Amino acid sequence: MDIATCVSAAGRHLNDTETLHHRARYDNAAYLAGYVAECALKSVLTGPGLPAHQQLGHDLRLMTGNALLLAVAMSAARRRYNLPVSQDFADLVATWKPDERYAKEGTVSAARAEARLNAARESFANLIIPQLLDHHIV
Repeated sequence: MDIATCVSAAGRHLNDTETLHHRARYDNAAYLAGYVAECALKSVLTGPGLPAHQQLGHDLRLMTGNALLLAVAMSAARRRYNLPVSQDFADLVATWKPDERYAKEGTVSAARAEARLNAARESFANLIIPQLLDHHIV
């Protein structure tokens, strides 16, 4: 997967997250928010000489930890792409799992979906937008 694919997926998932949240479909909105963060992180972890993001699977903790530190160390230009520092983002990283797609309907509250949406927006703003401005994404 290349950077453009990661960015495209992040944008689609963010749009879907916002739409689902607006329609009070909180379970799916919260679930897709995790993929926004994942795709945004993988866009930073993708490139020549960087760790193979495919090996990271869906583990947001791993992507925000050593893998990101290695990517930044191997590509100085990526140092400016900062992780969101909000509690919403920290909670998303700590709790999101792709298996949420199997959760019973009504599992996610409106407040939790809102927090996840905020984390998704922050992921996009902190990791995708700067790359677009730096012309790292074609």
